[in-house]
Amino acid sequence: MSLGGAAALLALPPLKVEAMILEAVYPTVERATENRLRLYLSPLGALGAPLLLIQLGPRIGVSAWDLSPVERIADVRCPILIIGGAGDRHTTPADTRLLFARARGRKELWLIPDVGHVDFHRARRAEYEQRILAFLSDAFARRSRE
Repeated sequence: MSLGGAAALLALPPLKVEAMILEAVYPTVERATENRLRLYLSPLGALGAPLLLIQLGPRIGVSAWDLSPVERIADVRCPILIIGGAGDRHTTPADTRLLFARARGRKELWLIPDVGHVDFHRARRAEYEQRILAFLSDAFARRSRE
């Protein structure tokens, strides 16, 4: 979920997995920073994002591009299920749709109504379990036929 999903997409070398489920993953570190500043400070707070992001290189030796899952998702060659909360203000539905649009191959999108940046399993236990198991069953069945 969230940063864990971003880490899975940004892993070098890329992860060799049979299926990927991404929950509330930010598309770019710029969008993630802006969303959080807007949420915690005010809509004008997002204007401070460039001041924070310019420090990435000198402080930790990475660029904003290095922390952009949307730039790497097209390289994923396994089925992907992308889940987001329709009420999430940390990773907005637009952010989730952007990741989905950039993914290639077999992909599914589930935007959960009335849910924010939370534990999706806890929020929608029965539906979550049904969707996850169906996605994984289908992904593994397709893989065994190849």
